[in-house]
Amino acid sequence: MTSIYIHIPFCKSLCRYCDFTKFAIHHQNVDAYLDSLEKEIRGACKGALPRTIYIGGGTPTAMNAEQLKRLMNIVDENFDLSKLEEFTIEANPGDLTPEKCALLKNVTRVSLGVQTFDQDILIKIGRLHSQKDVGENIKNLKAVGIDNITIDLMYGLPTQTIKTIQKDLEIFDKLEINHVSVYSLILEEGTYLFNHKQDLPDEDEEYEQGKFIERELEKRGLKRYEISNFARINYESKHNLVYWNNEEYYGFGCGASGYINKTRYENTTDLQQYLQGITKINEHKLTPQEIEEERIFLGLRKVEGVNCPDQDTTDLEKKGLIIRENGRIRLSERGFELANEVMSEFIQGED
Repeated sequence: MTSIYIHIPFCKSLCRYCDFTKFAIHHQNVDAYLDSLEKEIRGACKGALPRTIYIGGGTPTAMNAEQLKRLMNIVDENFDLSKLEEFTIEANPGDLTPEKCALLKNVTRVSLGVQTFDQDILIKIGRLHSQKDVGENIKNLKAVGIDNITIDLMYGLPTQTIKTIQKDLEIFDKLEINHVSVYSLILEEGTYLFNHKQDLPDEDEEYEQGKFIERELEKRGLKRYEISNFARINYESKHNLVYWNNEEYYGFGCGASGYINKTRYENTTDLQQYLQGITKINEHKLTPQEIEEERIFLGLRKVEGVNCPDQDTTDLEKKGLIIRENGRIRLSERGFELANEVMSEFIQGED
C-alpha cells in the first residue's frame, strides 16, 4: 500500500500570502486539467491500493459540482479504496454547498482554510469567506456524515493581536473541531504581503501569539503532535504522518511532488506544459545518506521525535535543544521554538 497526493491548482481568488502553485480558476480549462490528471494517474499507478489520499491545492472545491464529481470519479475508478484509512480534501469556507458535500462519499476528512474568523483581517489577506460560511460548511459536512474536520489558523497577520486571536478561539470552541494546523505568516517573495508589510506584529508579538495559541489549544484537549499540528486523541492526520515518517507516496498534478522507489520527483509548475502532457521535470535518486538525513530531519518535526541510537547530538543536548531518551531524539520546548535552525544544524552535522 502507498499514499496519494493530488494537486488541484485552482482558486477563486489568490491569497496575498500564498506562493503555492495556483491559478485563478476563472477562464481556466479545468476539464482539460482533469483529462491530464487522469492520464497521469493511469500511467503511473492505476489499480493502486492506497492507505491515504490527500487532495490539496489551490482549492479543490473551487471547481463546480460537475468537475468535483468527475474528480471523485477519477479517484474511485483508478484506485482500489478497500484498504483506505483516510481520505482528505482541502476546501475553502463558502465552497461546500450541500450539493458538493453530497459528492464526497469516499472522503473521510476535510481541511478548511479558515486562517482567522476576523472579517477585517480576512479582507487584508485576500480571503473571500466569512465566519458564517465556516459554520454553514461544517453543518453541511456533518449532514453527509463527515465529522472529521480540521481547520487552519494563522498568526502574525496584519493588525492581529492576542485579543483578536482570543475571539477566534471563542468561536472555535463552538465548532467541535478535533484537529487544528497552526501557521505563522511567512512573507514569501513575490506575494502581495511581502511587498506590502504594513500593520504586521513585530517578532516578539508574533512569538507571544504562537505561544498563546499553543497554550489555549492544549487547554481545550488538542495536543501538539507535530510542529504545526494539534489534535485530540486519534484525530492526528494519517496522511501527513506519511511525510513526517519519510514514507513513500505518489504526487499527481501540476506542481505536485512525490517520493517513490527512493526517488523524489517534482512535476512542472507550468500549467500549459501540464496540459500538454509534460509532468515530471525533476527526479533525484536519494543516496543512503540522504535517506537517513531526511528520515531524521522529517522525524524531528514530530513531538515523539525519531529513532536515532547512534547519532551524536551532544552539542544540541548541551544547548537544551534536543532530548535523548531510549535511543530516540526529540526537540525540547526550546528546540520547537528554534526548529528550523536546530534541524538545519543537525543535517549539517551529518555531512
